Amino acid sequence: MNEIRKKLIPTEVKYGLLMLTDLPRDLLPQPKQKIVVIDADGERFEARMHSSTLRVDGLTHLHRKHQTFKGQTVTLRLDPEKRGILYVSFGGPSTEGPKTDNLAQTSRIDLQTGNNKVVASFDTILDEIDKSIVTVNRQGAQAFETGKHEIARKLMEKVTRMTTYRDRIQELRDEWSKNMQ
Repeated sequence: MNEIRKKLIPTEVKYGLLMLTDLPRDLLPQPKQKIVVIDADGERFEARMHSSTLRVDGLTHLHRKHQTFKGQTVTLRLDPEKRGILYVSFGGPSTEGPKTDNLAQTSRIDLQTGNNKVVASFDTILDEIDKSIVTVNRQGAQAFETGKHEIARKLMEKVTRMTTYRDRIQELRDEWSKNMQ
């Protein structure tokens, strides 16, 4: 099995990517082809290879699930016998720090898992609001192009309200993340 350990860069975290530049190209799918990423929990994430660079696109949910951060260690493994599958495991704060007894460690893991799920839920809501904003923006542009200025104005006001809600939810998500670590 081919394996590399590396640190995540900001672009990978922000855009839900994984750079694979140090893995053998011949073991990776062709550009734009599907790749399955399997995390340490065994959860599968379907993604695609980028069209020109050695990177996997479409891993926002993987990054959110694991609350990845810039500089975090990630291990990437390819099994030559299982083409199109990439195994991923993240290192992080839970592997550092003082040792605790099993009960305290289990409680900490349970709390962290719950926190991850809450943050992922906020992110899902934010994604859905973003999609709705894009849709209403398109409708507004179409109304404006066809001379329906009053409808376009009302849709613009709706987008403004939606953006305000989105910002409030983002603030709640950030506050949750900050205070529940």
